Amino acid sequence: MAGTIITVYGSLPNFPASQNNPSATRYVISGLWVDAVGGEPTVGEVAAYLSASVNRAPAMNFQCSLEAQGPTLLVLKPKFGSQVFIDGVNRPIFDTAGAYPSIANTGLAANTFLYVYAKWVEPRMMLEFSTTGYTDSALYGHPVLTGDATKSLVGIIRTGPGTPGEFLDNDAQRFVASYYNRINKPAQRTALTGTPSTTSATYVELTAGDKVEFIAWGEEWSNCWHNSAAINATVGNICGGGIGVNGATTVIAPNLFNQPAAGVGIPVSGNTAYKFAPGYNYINYVGKSSGGTVATFVGANSGYGAMLRQ
Repeated sequence: MAGTIITVYGSLPNFPASQNNPSATRYVISGLWVDAVGGEPTVGEVAAYLSASVNRAPAMNFQCSLEAQGPTLLVLKPKFGSQVFIDGVNRPIFDTAGAYPSIANTGLAANTFLYVYAKWVEPRMMLEFSTTGYTDSALYGHPVLTGDATKSLVGIIRTGPGTPGEFLDNDAQRFVASYYNRINKPAQRTALTGTPSTTSATYVELTAGDKVEFIAWGEEWSNCWHNSAAINATVGNICGGGIGVNGATTVIAPNLFNQPAAGVGIPVSGNTAYKFAPGYNYINYVGKSSGGTVATFVGANSGYGAMLRQ
C-alpha cells in the first residue's frame, strides 16, 4: 500500500489534515480529498477504502443533468457542482480537456425506450445506453444498472422516428428525462387540428395526430389541464371534453354540459393532478356527444397539456 488512508471527503473540509493525525497529508485523488499517512494512496486503494464500509463513504454527489444537445447527441452537464457518484467514488464530470460526457444516437432504433448510465473508464466519465432497468445499490442505496453496480443511473430516453432514432425534447415529444436535478417541462398542444367533431356517446380521441408524447419516472404528480369551446347540434344534448391517457379509456379532468340553446358555443375545461406510469405515455384531447348528434370543438380555441418533472 502506498499510504494508509485516514479519511476521505467528498468536498474540501475546512480544517487541515493534521487535525485527524499529526502525520497526515491531504491529497486530491479523482476529485476526492484524502487524508493519509505514509504516502499518497492509489485510486484503487481509495475505492477499496470506500467500499469497505457504508459509514466510510463520502457524501454522494449527483451534480448533473442529462440533456439533449440537438437530435443526435446526449450530454451529461454539471448542475450545482461537477461530480457524480460512481462505484463508491465521487467522480468529476469534466475530463482533462474540460469536455462533458456525451453519447451519440449512432445505431439506435426508432421509438425505443432506453436507460442511460454513467460509468467511469479511467481517466474519464462515459455514458452508456441499456434496455436493462435499475435497482438500488445494496451498498450505497442509489439507483444503478441491475446486475452491474459500477454504473449509476442518470436518465431515460425514448428515441423518435428516423434511422437512427433521434433525441427529441419539445412540447409535443418530451423524450429526454434526467434522473437528477429535474426541472419542470410542459408537454402540451395549444390548438387542435381543424374543427374536430364526434357523435360518440363515449369519449374518443378527436384527432389522433394531435397527441402529446413523453416519458415519465412514475414518481411525481403532474398538473394536467385542458380547455376548449364546443357546441352540440341539438339543444339539450351533451358536449364533453377531457384528457385521454394512452387512449380514450382513461379520461382525466372530464367536463361536460348540455347544449343550452341553438348555436351557442360553451367553454369546456378542467384540470387535475395525475401520476403517469413509468416509461412511455401519451395524452390527447378526447370528446363525446349524446343522442347520436354532432358535438363540434373549435380547434383554434382548444389546448391541453401536463407539466412534467424531467
